[in-house]
Amino acid sequence: MSELIVFPDVEALLVAHIKSELASKFHDTVSIATRSPKPTQANYVRLFVTGGARRSLAQDAPMVTVESYGPTEVAASRRAGNIRAIIHALDQIESVQFYTPEEGGRPVNLPDTATGRIRYTATYRIPYRGYA
Repeated sequence: MSELIVFPDVEALLVAHIKSELASKFHDTVSIATRSPKPTQANYVRLFVTGGARRSLAQDAPMVTVESYGPTEVAASRRAGNIRAIIHALDQIESVQFYTPEEGGRPVNLPDTATGRIRYTATYRIPYRGYA
């Protein structure tokens, strides 16, 4: 029988890590979650898995989309750039080993047509190791 490998909840790990890093390194205490807040706010980050695939027995590589909303294009773009830097600096979160991320698309100005809100969106492939 093959070894059973479990992959931790990458959304939960990334949300907590990015929230902590934004606060400590950029003094940004923005709300970060996997769902949009109700009622919608002008200033928040939404992070969610949009696909990906397992690379090997012990390595998963989810595609993660990050939407940075802000009151201005400058604020949303700056935050998206800060998150980009945090993602590219990933090493370990808790005891989970992360590997070199790849960009599926750099942060781009993509306004939310449903709400009219300012939004910068980026997608990353973020490989990480599971455990037995």
